Parts: sequence; C-alpha cells; structure tokens
Amino acid sequence: MATREDGAATQGAGWTDVLRAVPEAWPIPREVAGVELPDSKLARDATEYVRKLSAPVVFNHVLRTYVFGALLGQAMNLKFDSELFYLGAVFHDLGQTERFMGKQRFEVDGADAAAEFLQDKGIPKESIEVVWDAIALHTSGGIVERKRPEIALVSAGAGADVAGFGIDQLPRKAVAQVIAVLPSSGVQEGITKR
Repeated sequence: MATREDGAATQGAGWTDVLRAVPEAWPIPREVAGVELPDSKLARDATEYVRKLSAPVVFNHVLRTYVFGALLGQAMNLKFDSELFYLGAVFHDLGQTERFMGKQRFEVDGADAAAEFLQDKGIPKESIEVVWDAIALHTSGGIVERKRPEIALVSAGAGADVAGFGIDQLPRKAVAQVIAVLPSSGVQEGITKR
C-alpha cells in the first residue's frame, strides 16, 4: 500500500495520479438506464463542485454509484429521497480528492467537506446528517445496511460499481447502458463479466 505525503495510506501505487482533478467538459446526462439524475439547483451545484475537484475516473464513479444504487433500490422496492441519496453518492469520494485528503479516514474527510458545503447552502441539519452518514459509512458493511435507504444505497451503489455486488439483480441492458454512458477504465470490465 502506498502512502501520501502526510504518511496516510492510499489505495495503491499511482493512486494519487488517478485522483488528480482534470475536469472534462462533456455534458452530464439527465437520465441513465431509466434513472433520472436530480436536477435541482442544489444537485447541479453539488455536481459541478465535485466535478471541478475530481479526476474523471472518480467523477464517473460517483455518478455510477448513484445510478447503480437507484437501480438496486428500485429492484428492492425501496422508497428514498432521490436528492439526499444523490448528494451522498456524488460527495462520497470527496475525501479522495487532493483538496480534502486529510489525516482522518477518507470517508470522514469527505463527509465533513460535504457537510460544510451543504451548511453553506443553508440545508437543514437533519438532511446534512443523512448525507454525512451516507458518506462516512459507505465502506462500513454490516452497519450501513441497517440505516435508512438514502444512506444504505450509497454503499450499495459504490459496491456495485467497484466490485459488482448486487449487479446480478439488475437487467444486463441497464448495466451496459450505465457503463457506456459513464465509463471508467477497468472497473466496468469486471462488472460486465458478472
């Protein structure tokens, strides 16, 4: 495992290169695989904020996290607040960006950064807590599944994207469309073989 300049562990050799922000200007889709991306001013502001801070591979991952999570939620007939879930998904890797990498776990760094963004936008404390939990707990299997859908689906969507967890519950055509519209080298190859 590689380390950052401050000595904290990173995901692997070359990981910091992957995390460097090089925002692209392609248009963000309004809908992917039948899932509409929230289009409120807050959602658009959050999307642009994350896009400016994230490498393309990470930005596409957070969008796929939302779409896969929403598809899994639909498959399980869950009721959820799309905007709160979207905010948790789009912000969930902020702690992996150069700007917000700190000395805490990346999930907590990202959750704190998202909370500050949402506070500055005047979002109610209860909503900020949901988003904070979604981000901070997204890698905490065995815990996150016991939380409300907006929180649990961030973990489910990220797990589906990174490791293919739950992908077998989704229509192959939907999975293929997500990967075609929001590509990421390497990640989708493992998923499509499942």
